Amino acid sequence: MKVVKGTQEKTELVKAMRAKGMSYRAIGIEIGISSTYVKKLSGEPPQIQTDAACRKTKRPLPPWPTDAEPGTVEKQNVMRWRYVNGFHIHHPEDAKDGE
Repeated sequence: MKVVKGTQEKTELVKAMRAKGMSYRAIGIEIGISSTYVKKLSGEPPQIQTDAACRKTKRPLPPWPTDAEPGTVEKQNVMRWRYVNGFHIHHPEDAKDGE
């Protein structure tokens, strides 16, 4: 493990290691910081999962939306049923908070 003191020095080291193709986890282990902090120091934009990323699962939309409120046991059961039966866990017309 390398001993790196300053934030600027860590940032430069992380960027150099990422340029060599090292993973966030490997860098974190190498210099003794969390992979989350490595991502922050790298300066790379965060990856946000979009609907397009969700569609990559190749699961079809569920046959119907649910009125169950998000976070309820009923909604969790619906999502579990959808997953077990090969459907995407979300439907575009599912109830949202406060609906």
